[in-house]
Amino acid sequence: MLDSVLHQPNRLKILSALAVNEILSFAMLQEMMGLTKGNLSSHMKLLSGEGYVTVEKFFEGNKPKTVYRISDAGREALRAYIEEMERFLKEVNPDT
Repeated sequence: MLDSVLHQPNRLKILSALAVNEILSFAMLQEMMGLTKGNLSSHMKLLSGEGYVTVEKFFEGNKPKTVYRISDAGREALRAYIEEMERFLKEVNPDT
């Protein structure tokens, strides 16, 4: 069964971006995904709550900064999601 958290396109894109980048800031993710601050924040809260990403908040100079990393659980969830999608695609189109 597909992971309903990752089946949402924006969350899948976010976790995929984190899988290929060691660390991404909130601002970098917002720019990459083209999401509003509120929308990205909601997605990150859910991904963090599932244990798929880790969150680190600190100050850089006088400015607050939030950065994210994919967790081992997130990497495993993404791997399982991709495998399940590949199985599904083979079922609906066995010639590929």
